[in-house]
Amino acid sequence: MQPQILVLDEPTAGLDPRSRKDLLDRIQWLKQTEKMTVIFVSHNMEEVAYLSDRIYVLAGGKSVAHGTPREIFGNREILFKHRIGTPETVEILYRLQELGYPVDVTAFETEAAAAEIVSILQPSGR
Repeated sequence: MQPQILVLDEPTAGLDPRSRKDLLDRIQWLKQTEKMTVIFVSHNMEEVAYLSDRIYVLAGGKSVAHGTPREIFGNREILFKHRIGTPETVEILYRLQELGYPVDVTAFETEAAAAEIVSILQPSGR
């Protein structure tokens, strides 16, 4: 039997860091290689940013916002209103923006965030 949809509730809760990474990589593999739809619930925004193509923010059992990871993590109003944590990369970029640096706060992937930081450290900047 080959399911088309996999539903997970806090799949990495209680796992050690190595097991957590292995499981997340396996879920990503299922999405990309097996073209499986994965629906998961998580309070860990690092996981949400890593695995999600679309995010639905739930409050009081209802969907109060939805969008791509860039749309959700790039919208401070949604983040604050619904007390959503942010991936560490997003938090760093928001703090740099508050200090006046012209960074793209929606660059939450590690490589993209690193490129944003490097761009402000280079003498020519942006």
